[in-house]
Amino acid sequence: MVILAVPLLLMTSMVKLLGRLRQTVLAGVAALLVPVAAVAQSAPDAKLDESLRESVERGCVGTQSVIVRTKPGYREALRTSLALHGDLVKGEFPALDAVSADVHCDDLGTLAAFDSIDSISLNGPVAVQSIVVTEVIIDAKEAVGSARAALVSAKSAALVAQGKARAAEKAAAAANARVTAAKRGLILAYRLTGAEKINAVAAAQAVLAEAEASASAARAARDAARTEATRAQATALNAQNALVDAQQALFDAKTAVASREREGRAARGLKKKFFASMPVRASHLNTDEELDNETVDYAALEAAANTGGGAGVGVAIIDSGLEPGTDFDERISAFYDFTEGDIRAVTPFDPYGHGTHVAGLIASEFVGVAPNARLIGLRVLDAKGQGVTANVVRAIEFAVANKNLLGINILNLSLGHPIYEPAATDPLVQAVEHAVRQGLVVVTSAGNFGLNKKTGQPGYAGIASPGNAPSALTAGAVRTFNTVTRMDDRVAPYSSRGPSWYDGFAKPDVVAPGENLLSVAAAGSALRLAQEKRGNAGNYMRLSGTSMAAGVTSGLVALVLHANAGLTPNAIKAVLEYSSIPVLDDTGKAFDALSQGAGQIEVAGALALARAIIPQAPIGSPWLSTTVTPSTVIGNRVYAWSKSIIYGNRRVAGETLLSEQRPAWGLNIVWGEGLGDEDDNIVWGNDFGDDDNIVWGNSFDEDDNIVWGNNIVWGNGNDDDNIVWGNLFDDENIVWGNLFGDDDNIVWGNNIVWGSGLIGMSLDDDNIVWGNLDDDNIVWGNLDDDNIVWGNLYDDNIVWGNSDDDNIVWGNDLGDDDNIVWGNSSQLGSVFRWSGGFVSGKASNARARRTFGVRGRVL
Repeated sequence: MVILAVPLLLMTSMVKLLGRLRQTVLAGVAALLVPVAAVAQSAPDAKLDESLRESVERGCVGTQSVIVRTKPGYREALRTSLALHGDLVKGEFPALDAVSADVHCDDLGTLAAFDSIDSISLNGPVAVQSIVVTEVIIDAKEAVGSARAALVSAKSAALVAQGKARAAEKAAAAANARVTAAKRGLILAYRLTGAEKINAVAAAQAVLAEAEASASAARAARDAARTEATRAQATALNAQNALVDAQQALFDAKTAVASREREGRAARGLKKKFFASMPVRASHLNTDEELDNETVDYAALEAAANTGGGAGVGVAIIDSGLEPGTDFDERISAFYDFTEGDIRAVTPFDPYGHGTHVAGLIASEFVGVAPNARLIGLRVLDAKGQGVTANVVRAIEFAVANKNLLGINILNLSLGHPIYEPAATDPLVQAVEHAVRQGLVVVTSAGNFGLNKKTGQPGYAGIASPGNAPSALTAGAVRTFNTVTRMDDRVAPYSSRGPSWYDGFAKPDVVAPGENLLSVAAAGSALRLAQEKRGNAGNYMRLSGTSMAAGVTSGLVALVLHANAGLTPNAIKAVLEYSSIPVLDDTGKAFDALSQGAGQIEVAGALALARAIIPQAPIGSPWLSTTVTPSTVIGNRVYAWSKSIIYGNRRVAGETLLSEQRPAWGLNIVWGEGLGDEDDNIVWGNDFGDDDNIVWGNSFDEDDNIVWGNNIVWGNGNDDDNIVWGNLFDDENIVWGNLFGDDDNIVWGNNIVWGSGLIGMSLDDDNIVWGNLDDDNIVWGNLDDDNIVWGNLYDDNIVWGNSDDDNIVWGNDLGDDDNIVWGNSSQLGSVFRWSGGFVSGKASNARARRTFGVRGRVL
């Protein structure tokens, strides 16, 4: 692109942005940042995410840690300008055309105004989403070997020393004998007379002196030899004791490992009928006797393990680390630490314990879904389970760049942060999308924000980033109640429901067991110590949350990839969703799709379907090599599959959905909304089955189980129950918090993201969500019982209706039959497309404007 001189207006802005630079420098830098085609600056607020926009409005001071995305070709210019300005550039993300930096608050608006800047996002905190070993034996054996070698050496040295001592004793004795002889010679010399005596005495005295000197040296050598021999004997004795200690340590290690393996086998027992019923369940075994007497039929488990158990499939755990141990044997093939802002290859460790627990659910020899899968640890969370977005993005980019070298097939992201902006500008979402475009399956947790703890009622739109990534396989959690039957399984109240904030994507994609799951407890980790304080000792611990559900889902993905390595990420999503089993509520009706996605994942069905797929089949040709019965027998009951997938904001269903090879399964297709428009035939080919708009509703079809359409979720209009995350009768009906107070208006807490412990815990009551202190931005609350949401105080923005049973949803007032949601048209726009491997900013931003436009401003 040809770069011309910068107009005076832009130069003035750059002077403000780079105030400490000379005008001559500004011209060059500004010319780099501003393309010819875009002389006019855009509205800066639209490029700041919600958190930054709110911080600027509050008059923040100092610097903000941000991730700035540029148009292609402008990343280096941005880095240069920030560095010249004195801002600390912390990292670069070439795949996203982005840099992370600490930028002065005063400069954010000006920086956002330049057309070459696509978006500025908070480099905010991310956190986890979760509510003695074989090496010891090896070390002990090595210690025994070393001790034995030391003993041999010490004994040999002692024998040599003893030999030298004996020789020194003989030499000293001989020297003493010579002294005695010399003394006798001197006596004889004294018996002589005359001149002969004088000469003889002198000679005898000289011989005696020499003999005594020699004897003295011999005695010193003897004493030294005796000391050395004593020391050598002591060394040999110490070596003998060390060998005994090493042998005892080896015995203890073998005993400990045997106990650990017995504990592992008992834990494996908790997977009884696992591959038929999916959940990890059973009572905890406490005593050695109980462990020894545990008898379990491992037939289903062993059958799956014998077919490979995910062997050869690499799962990258982007989390708090990995603790090596018996459960993982030698299958941790690589480990890198990103927590310091760089990339360091280090010995695996996990001071928090969350990553190890998730990894155990994926690939533990005893409790993992895929016990033969390889693990690659990418540590991005610290000892408190906290981290920053930039490090997660860096880890994802590293995984993509090294996927072939490290053998990575799957990324597990049991972490996240609140959604501050549309998917098109969210760096974490974009990193996930880039990974999927490169062929990696990315499994994310939905988040644990489904329940208002004050009211005890489930709430919607709690999906966290990157769970809102369209191409991610987002997992919510179910409770299994320690039974084999699926009839009593329920979506966990804390499991985040859809739709996603801003974009309105239907999430989660599936649900999986996530309640009270037993997995590996990393030795010395914060989570294990917390468990031990509660009296739960041992090498396994139980955690709950969508983090655990994501781990279980990643394990199944590993099995599916082992069964059919040619499947694309989209195809794998289709397999898991189509073969899932709908979860029923207490009335026997299926949970809505915003709560459970397509349904609860099911191992046997997913594997049967995966094995039948012909990945290389031409578009439009049969995709299955054999007929697959769309149901699974669990216990004595036949469970029908969902036979549906979640596509954007819709549920697509039909018997023939997976019958043919479709463009939708390709790497370059992003599942979005828009079924029914002119672009559908490109993605789906010919017509098929059902097409339900999950999010926006279809008021003409009562069987669709539509959310926000047929008055199913939000109440019946005759009472005040259709309030989510709020209380109709007081001022605290803002989401999880209080409308008033200083600096309260932070998403999910005062810069506390998802608590300091397990997800869902808050440290205070200042949990205002998605709003500011102005009356025009009330969230899920009420003003005079009007239940105003995301808008002004007029009747054209009534949400969920009031006593008139009108159930108007984010549209015009009364009288319309189109049940409009977030706009004035029955469709939200075109299919969510991809450009250059990333979400189209134009499509997503347009959707955001239609969705959240209030007085012409994007909230």
